[in-house]
Amino acid sequence: MRTPLKDIKPGRDFPFAEAVWVDTTEPIKANQLLVVTGVTGGGPTGTAGTLEVAVADASSAEKSMGRLLIAKHDCPVGRRGIAVPWRLVYADTSEWPPGTKAYLGEKGQASSKPGAFPREVGTILPGNRVLLTPEAYGSTVGPLTLSWKLGKVGRGVGKAVTSACQITDIRAIPLNNNPAGTLAISVTAPGKDAEKVTSLSFVGEGVSKSDVVRATRLENTIIPAGSVLSIRGGGKGNSRESLVYIDLVVG
Repeated sequence: MRTPLKDIKPGRDFPFAEAVWVDTTEPIKANQLLVVTGVTGGGPTGTAGTLEVAVADASSAEKSMGRLLIAKHDCPVGRRGIAVPWRLVYADTSEWPPGTKAYLGEKGQASSKPGAFPREVGTILPGNRVLLTPEAYGSTVGPLTLSWKLGKVGRGVGKAVTSACQITDIRAIPLNNNPAGTLAISVTAPGKDAEKVTSLSFVGEGVSKSDVVRATRLENTIIPAGSVLSIRGGGKGNSRESLVYIDLVVG
């Protein structure tokens, strides 16, 4: 039977007409981002079942991929609640300019920065409001740019990569006049020895302060989860006093 048009109520800060029943696998709070983890009940005839949800979390691959929803209200574990596909919520966005992307954070919250398993979930609006629309975006974002400032002579800088990714570009910006020396970037996958990714040279390039030195060759660009990317300065120069940017496509 068709639903009369007069019975379809327009929403204000969430679309109640698009709300769905969900079964919880852990306690949830209103406005938390939820991830679908399974189905309860149902069968080959009649209803196919009820979506089972957990609190979404950018620190976990399992809790950041797939269908995301937003909790309409608090709900204890093992109970049936209501979730919606988008929602306008209040949040302290004093450090987020309007128009900024919102990412999935930890424990179902929105964040101004991508997590270990990055995913866009909405947009920052004026007046301490966030429009959560996770289904408007894909499961991952990229390229995700990571940056490091190198330390003292002879000390390398390492960063763990928690999710599988691919390096698409590497560049360095020297912070001193008349830079010299080299930079070596390598990757160490779990249980393996370090492998070269690229080298950047400031020798004979006529490079000056604030110039961009870009890698012309990349090796071993497929980075397994749990790997460590390392940067080390070498040669008789001040190449170590540089900003290094590594672009990664995550997922």
